[in-house]
Order: sequence, then structure tokens, then C-alpha cells
Amino acid sequence: MSKRGKLKFILIVSLIVLVIVFLSRCNEQPIENIQLILKPTAPQISLYPYIDEEVTLRVAISNDSIEEMALEEYLIGVVAAEMPVSFEMEALKAQAVAARTFTLRHIPAFSGTPCSSRADICTNSSCCQAWRSESDMKKNWGDSYDDNAARIENAVAATTGMVITYEGELIEALYHSSSGGFTEYAQNVFAHAKPYLVGVSSPDTDYEKSYTFTIDELTEKLNNAFKGASITSLKTDLAILSRYESGRVESVRIGKKIVSGRELRQALNLSSAAFSYRYDGKNIIITTKGFGHGVGMSQYGANAFAENGYTYDEILKHYYKGVSLIDLNTLFDAVNVSNNFFVP
Repeated sequence: MSKRGKLKFILIVSLIVLVIVFLSRCNEQPIENIQLILKPTAPQISLYPYIDEEVTLRVAISNDSIEEMALEEYLIGVVAAEMPVSFEMEALKAQAVAARTFTLRHIPAFSGTPCSSRADICTNSSCCQAWRSESDMKKNWGDSYDDNAARIENAVAATTGMVITYEGELIEALYHSSSGGFTEYAQNVFAHAKPYLVGVSSPDTDYEKSYTFTIDELTEKLNNAFKGASITSLKTDLAILSRYESGRVESVRIGKKIVSGRELRQALNLSSAAFSYRYDGKNIIITTKGFGHGVGMSQYGANAFAENGYTYDEILKHYYKGVSLIDLNTLFDAVNVSNNFFVP
């Protein structure tokens, strides 16, 4: 072979090798290692692998126990704990979507705040959402476990990936047990207004509950709870000053102090800030209507709507005004288009 022929042969072999190397690298698919992370406008926090629509959460079961679980698996425990399993299927679906949205809203990528430095969310309902483990469900439901678990699983599976958004962002999907007929504006409870968290009528039951205190007992409780109130005569020193449109108490005069209805509810551990009172001899009887803060979706109202043929999306759009229900993948696409995330 001539010198020129040898050079041509070497060039052809080199080209073939380069093509083989290029193709082998193109066939590499390290998808399992891709993670979404925050843009470097803040400390970069590694999030969770969004693979095949599955989100992995760090869930604080207790102060000492952190478990990793898929979002949809976690939601089964939330729906089982937050809503009676006997409720209509469309109500259970509405709960699943609200809980999914509430959960994802905690993730930093969606402008949320995780429950702690160790967990994304916890199982304490006063902080995040209630949650039941499989063993708890078996213990509570006994022989009905299989049927009940299937109902909850079906509600979550039927809404897989569905979330609630307002103008392209996840909403704060707050919910409560019973509104007593009318939900509350967010700013009347949490100080910050949200255009989708407004007061609406709700077909749930009044859910009345009465609390009986002696006049001396309540006087002591209020003086202890509100320093400087200096109550001397409860009948003259206690007065409801104003109510919101929903019927919940806005402000109360307690001796020398003016407090909110929400503060009085917390001080006395009442079911709701929609309360009234009356005297009965040496006792005072406080009666509440509804259960919970009253903002967002009423769970008993959702069930009443479902009993009347409403679908879960219709229920959610009644309680959260001006919202859209979209698939999580659609949200991710929108997020990527708006450059809120990047994939390293």
C-alpha cells in the first residue's frame, strides 16, 4: 500500500471511531440523575426527582422520624385522615386535589416553605395536614379496611397529577371541616388577601356546638389569656363589637382590651369564630357554628355538593374563585417556559 493509501486508511478508521464514540454518548440516558433546582437567585436547594410524574417527599412522621414517600402514596394517607371515607367519591376527589396542591405549594420551587430543614411536610394537622399510615387505617377501619382503602386509593388515582392554579401558579389550597353556611375571606383570618380565597355560600350543615362555663371560670380564663383586660364584671365587660359578612366575629371587647374573634376562639379552644353567647344564671353558654377557620373549601360543603351531582372540579371552582385545574406536567412545562427552573 502506498504512503498516500495508508494515510487515507488511517483517516477513515479515525472517522469511524469518532462516530462510534459520538453515538455511544448519545445513547446514554442519565435521566434518573436529573433534578430540578432553584435558580441561583437564592441558595441552591436540590429538590426531588420529577420522573414519570412522580414526586418524592420527605415527610416528618414525628419529631424523630422522617420518611421518604411518593406524593401520590402520601396523599392516600392525607385523604384518609382529613375526610370521612363515607363521603361521596367526588368530594374525596376534591380533597385529593386540594391536598396535592397544598403539599406542592410547600416546595421551594413553587415559592413555598418546607415544614422544616429536614422535611418538606409533616403529619401534624395544626402545621400541615393530617395523615394516616396503613397500619393506622387497618386499626381504625378493621374489617372495612379493604373497601375503605380502595375508595381512598380510587379518589387519589382518578385525580393523579391534578393541581389547582391561579394565573399559572399553585394556590394556597386551604380547607376546613365545616363553614356553617358561608366561607371566610383569607384576610379576615390570615391577614393576607388572596383573590381566590373569598367568602362563598356553602351547603354544609351548621354544625353547632355549645360550651358552658361558670361566669367566674370564664372571667379567670379571659383575664389570664388577655393580660390587661382587667375584667371585673363579665356581663358588662364582654361584648361582641362587629361581625364579618360570614357571621364570624370580627372584634370583641374584653374588659379594657379589644381582641379579634379569632383570638378569642383560640383562647377558649372553640370550634369556630362564628359564635354567640348567653347567660344562664351563674353560667355563660357560648354556641359556635361550623368547625375550623372557614377559609377555602368546606369539606362537609363539598360532600353536600357531591350529593347533589356536582363533580370534583365544579366543587373546587366554587370554593376557589377564578382558578384552573391542570395536570402537573402542564405546570412543569409552563414553569420551564417561564425560566423559573433549570435542569443542570
